[in-house]
Amino acid sequence: MKNRQSVFKYFIALLFAGTAISCSKDPLSGPVQETPGVAKGNDSTNVITGDTLAVVRYEDGSFVGFHEFAPGEVAIRHSRTAPKPGRQNARLSASLQISSKLDLMSEKGQSLVAIYRAIASAPDQATINRLAQAQARLTQAKAERDSTPPLPFPAELPGSKRTEGGSARTEATGCTADYFNDNYGAQWFIDNFISENKFRRSRTNVPQACYQTANDSWTKVVAMAPDFETGIHFSGERLECYGFLCLSWHWVPRWSFDIAPRGVEDWYIYSDKTYQSRAHGYNPCQRVHLGACNDEHAPFLIY
Repeated sequence: MKNRQSVFKYFIALLFAGTAISCSKDPLSGPVQETPGVAKGNDSTNVITGDTLAVVRYEDGSFVGFHEFAPGEVAIRHSRTAPKPGRQNARLSASLQISSKLDLMSEKGQSLVAIYRAIASAPDQATINRLAQAQARLTQAKAERDSTPPLPFPAELPGSKRTEGGSARTEATGCTADYFNDNYGAQWFIDNFISENKFRRSRTNVPQACYQTANDSWTKVVAMAPDFETGIHFSGERLECYGFLCLSWHWVPRWSFDIAPRGVEDWYIYSDKTYQSRAHGYNPCQRVHLGACNDEHAPFLIY
């Protein structure tokens, strides 16, 4: 019976969603830590919703943050900067080792406490307690949803709005030289960050991009500012229904902040909800890399 109700809600949602299913520009509330070395862009929205449970910092300026958007909805953020001319890559190699740990432990369904212990040089007991409490809320939320399967991901969705001024590839005319002669790290980005889960999608060297994912357990989304002097903006939203029988659907903001030139941002989202992630470039070089990995459903490209 509950399965029928879920399917019914799904078709009702498609009937009434309309333009509500679009890349949201709604603001968030609360401060955010920007990508290491970030310069303020022309979008002043730099915030993450919910509570920050823990932040693990490293000597190279990179960090891993544990966030609880809402009870039962948790995400891990890994922020660092890719190589620039004249800089050694040893520190980036260390950062990639952290990424590998996060990838492996997420795929195996390890707890937040286990992940924190694995990446923190000196785990703090108060932080462990906070993560354990968040894990309990996440486990409880999953248990409550066991008898009600998630809404199926539709084959087609209404188009999402692009950011003004970012609709043409030719707008990436003020970019720096491709110093490493590797197409601004496009394949490096895919090989190192878009290699988990059954379904993987990516767009590289475009003015802007937007993916939607329907989660069964967790999703990973990654954005990079590939130019050497110009940053990008990165945001994510969750699809949520309102009203009787979910007649109204809206995108609820989750994160929105600037990424510094050559910055890379990973988000590991632990939830069975539907999300969209969006990246757009800033002038004079509107160039972004964006990818998504999902366990059960192929990420849906919006633009």
